[in-house]
Amino acid sequence: MITICSASQAYEIIAGGEVDACISISSPPGSMWATRPKNLHLVPEVHQLTIDDLSDRPSPYAPNAELLKQIIEILKKHESAFTETKPHLLIHCFAGQQRSTAVGYLGFALALGPGKEAEALDLAERCSLNRSSFYPNFTIVEIADAALSRNGALLKAL
Repeated sequence: MITICSASQAYEIIAGGEVDACISISSPPGSMWATRPKNLHLVPEVHQLTIDDLSDRPSPYAPNAELLKQIIEILKKHESAFTETKPHLLIHCFAGQQRSTAVGYLGFALALGPGKEAEALDLAERCSLNRSSFYPNFTIVEIADAALSRNGALLKAL
């Protein structure tokens, strides 16, 4: 089971005790959005990523091929969460709108395989607690599309 949400929503979900693993995406240090749920220690397995989602300035935390390789490894490790009700994988970023939704979309795209990108996007949106502002980070999706040799299919589904 996948849940995609904001950091504040993640806190509440973790407090409920039903999370087996978490991909916690934070903004770079010093940013007002560099927050993580204070109860992450309650989750058995936590993958902490720092990703800058602002493309108007250079940043050492900007999405890149090396970061996507790391994300893909994490998602493959938790692939069963994308097709089964257990385990429960929580994916969050500050607002739950762009970085976490892109990672969730990528996870479903990996689990479903090539040719199912539109279905993967739909499933990610259904798992998002912020559907009204669901907008996967374009740069993350663009790099993932290239890394997975999807030939624009991940982008086209957006």
